[in-house]
Amino acid sequence: MMELIKEKDLYIIDELCSREINIDEFRIQSSFQANFEQIRYLLYRSKDEIEDHCNKYTEAIFWRLPKDITKQEEVILFREFILVNWHCEHEEMATAFQIDFHDDIVNIDVLIKAFKNPPSYLLEDDFRHSYLRKLIYAIGAQPSPQNIQALESLLELEDDYVKGLVKHQIEKRNKYGRWEAGEKK
Repeated sequence: MMELIKEKDLYIIDELCSREINIDEFRIQSSFQANFEQIRYLLYRSKDEIEDHCNKYTEAIFWRLPKDITKQEEVILFREFILVNWHCEHEEMATAFQIDFHDDIVNIDVLIKAFKNPPSYLLEDDFRHSYLRKLIYAIGAQPSPQNIQALESLLELEDDYVKGLVKHQIEKRNKYGRWEAGEKK
């Protein structure tokens, strides 16, 4: 079987992830750009090697490591990894679904699953509410009318704070369409 990532590239990736070098130094020392399989490998490798949920490895792999992937491959990664409970990039990923990955109704089911199963490190109300708010915005940014239907399904929840956020998002989406500055539906 062919080597997925060369040992010298793994070494410099580890240096980037542990902040021993910054991205400029990384680019001077290596031309490595991770493809889809390499990113998945590195993310799962970080899970196996790092015990801390909020490790700097996953942050670096998601946001700083140079990549050579399509937008479709990137959204597939985000769909997979927003649903796992062993890293702490969930809030940033939810924001990415609002800003970058907002044009596919497949995202709605993933976001609803993420909403119903927040990671354990976000279970304290203040943290959980921040994350759920971002997921509500991300759901609202998805294609209509499925975004509104998904938001309406969340009104059955017992959490009054979350219900208020959902109602507000539904009102905004009904008034403005998917975008504040965009066309009305």
